[in-house]
Amino acid sequence: MDKNAIAQRLAEIKTLTDLLKAEEATLRSQLDVGDKLKGAWGEVALTERTSTTYGEGLYQDLLLLGVDPLSLGKVRLTPDAEKVASVTATTPAVQVALTKHASTSKTSVLRVKPDAQVEVEGRAKVASLLG
Repeated sequence: MDKNAIAQRLAEIKTLTDLLKAEEATLRSQLDVGDKLKGAWGEVALTERTSTTYGEGLYQDLLLLGVDPLSLGKVRLTPDAEKVASVTATTPAVQVALTKHASTSKTSVLRVKPDAQVEVEGRAKVASLLG
């Protein structure tokens, strides 16, 4: 296979991938967070995940407090009901800096576990598309 044939094949695969992603997004938008569906085809669940990030100012605030940002010292990880750990500093001033610069966001997570037969059928469809 020469490089032009490889490039054409890659372009075809990219097109198929983009179309499948768009279809997945369309179908996903019809599910609600918390949906858990099971059937002969397998399992599908849409859950929500919470993550916390810290702003760039945290580094400077910790330096001003005399705390080495690379070693915060003692912190306590406390899992909540969803088994998400929250960070609590044992030093009140450090905890204030953490809270000040924390930004929490929620994202939905789609989990799909196809049944073995559905997986075989899906692979056959892909093989026929790729020729």
